[in-house]
This record gives sequence, structure tokens and C-alpha cells, in this order.
Amino acid sequence: MPSIPKRRDELIDARASRVGAASVGVARPVRKPSARKEWHDSVKRLWRSFASSGQVEFWQESDWAFARMLCDDLSRFQKQEDAAMRSRAERDEWDAQYGWMDEDELREAALEAGDRSIAKPPRVKSFGSAAKMEILYSALQRLLVTETDRRRARIELQVQRDEGESPVDEVMESYAEALRAV
Repeated sequence: MPSIPKRRDELIDARASRVGAASVGVARPVRKPSARKEWHDSVKRLWRSFASSGQVEFWQESDWAFARMLCDDLSRFQKQEDAAMRSRAERDEWDAQYGWMDEDELREAALEAGDRSIAKPPRVKSFGSAAKMEILYSALQRLLVTETDRRRARIELQVQRDEGESPVDEVMESYAEALRAV
């Protein structure tokens, strides 16, 4: 796996060959689409996090469309995982209660309970494939969702400072915190 590039302020020297140059284009006005109501809760959280993340400053309509399509796929995958987990729990419960019985005992138990579904073990739904999950997470990398992805693309999000605060003040404060910890 390739190493993660250092942040510009972590480099010993900032030669142009080490820092790299970004191409510049014209940004167009962008309309952020809304989340779908039927998405899985974790996918809705991811979508909301996009709005408050710095990398979306670089996104255009096609990026938002790709992100929405990716969230559709992630949601389907998450829902499949949830359904598989529920079916596994139902099967474990059935196994604990009825798994020791032979076919005749199962038929009797089903007749007594008035529930014919007892006679057969519940079907366990399949989990999503690991390969599909890898593809989905790889697609998230292309959207520069994590700090590591942004560093590989040589994009750094700077922390906004108050006008009166200087980088020297930050360094001195970090030294003071380190000394207090000792």
C-alpha cells in the first residue's frame, strides 16, 4: 500500500517537486441534492457529514450525483447486512428452541402451537459480499472523504484561525500542554 503523503507543514523542505501543483479550473455553482428518506440511518449520517466537510468545496454536480448514487448502493448494502443479521438471530433462536427435535416432534410442536412455521427452520439470508463492500469503500476514496484520501490527492484542509491568533501561538500552547502533562 502506498505511503500517505505528509501534510505540507510536516515536510522538512517544501520544494515544488515534493509539494506538487494543483490544476486550476473554473468552479460552477452547485446545488446539493437532499438525502433520500429510505436510506439506512448510517448512510444518512454519512450524507449529512458531507455538508459540513471541507472537501465538498471542490465538489461539482457530478461529484454530488456520484455521492448520491454511492449512498443508494451503500444503503442497499447496509439493509442487506441488517436483514442477514436479523435472520441469523431468528435462526439461532429457532435452533435453541427446536433444533434438537426430530421431524415428528417438530410437526407435533407446530400443531400444538398452531404455527406451521415451527416445523421448518427459518431461512438465513445471505450477507453482502466483501468484494462489493470493498468496491463501495473504494468509491468513497474517490470522493476524498477521509483525511488520508485528501493527502494522497495533495489536498489539505486548513483550520480557520482567529485573526489575532498566529501559528506561533498555537505551537507555544501545544508546548505548554505537553509540559502540563509531564
